[in-house]
Amino acid sequence: MQSDYCVVIGDISKSRELRDRAAIQERFKAAIEEINQRFTDFIVSRFLVTIGDEFQGVLNDVANSYDVIVAMRELLYPVQFVFGVGVGTITTEIAPEAIGMDGPAFHNARAALEEGKEEGYEVRYRGLGEPFDYLINAMLVLIEALKRRWTERQFKVISIYRQTGSQAEVARRLKVSRAAISQTLAAAGWDAVAVGEDALRRLLSTGVQKSF
Repeated sequence: MQSDYCVVIGDISKSRELRDRAAIQERFKAAIEEINQRFTDFIVSRFLVTIGDEFQGVLNDVANSYDVIVAMRELLYPVQFVFGVGVGTITTEIAPEAIGMDGPAFHNARAALEEGKEEGYEVRYRGLGEPFDYLINAMLVLIEALKRRWTERQFKVISIYRQTGSQAEVARRLKVSRAAISQTLAAAGWDAVAVGEDALRRLLSTGVQKSF
């Protein structure tokens, strides 16, 4: 059995203020199923809804955790989340779904989630040790500061651009000029976000080598 795992917990922000909660719950469940299918090669215990508007799952390492977060946000936009990601051991038997288990990985994820809620952060990591926890969370503060300014249009353009990697394809799908897409990406500060996210993924992979 491997020594460390990665637990991701997500909680819908201000869920009681959302309109048409029944429809959102259906989208929520569908999004979780999509996550389970898309990241099946990295999932140890499948993601599922746990309590209220929370969901959680267990990954084989932390390297793909940020991509899970990005995907969940895109699938359920404009619903907002707070995410806590924890790294550590699991002291109980590994289950097919992420429920009924315990250990430092879960404790770290819960602590990271609560820290995010208390201090107003969208994503927090805990359990990789220093300096990784500090560096990862500091980078996320900067990335999220830019993302928080995105309009719905900018979010949509960037979501399609993430999928295709082609401004021309985004323009074709949205029936606008390529110049319009370029301007939207520039206004959203996409180049800075992309560099930050690439650095974050590299740092997470480095953390994997140190912790797993």
